[in-house]
Amino acid sequence: MTTHHLGQARRLASDVLFLLNGQVHDQGPAKDFFTQPATPEAQAFLKGDIVE
Repeated sequence: MTTHHLGQARRLASDVLFLLNGQVHDQGPAKDFFTQPATPEAQAFLKGDIVE
């Protein structure tokens, strides 16, 4: 599944692959991604910031 809807991703995902500008910026189990994102880009995205 591909989505920009964080609520759906939190509810349905078992694993997350976070892409930005065609490159992988974070990946792993959904619970880890949503509680401890590994990159500043993923952290900013989850806070609701515009990430470029």
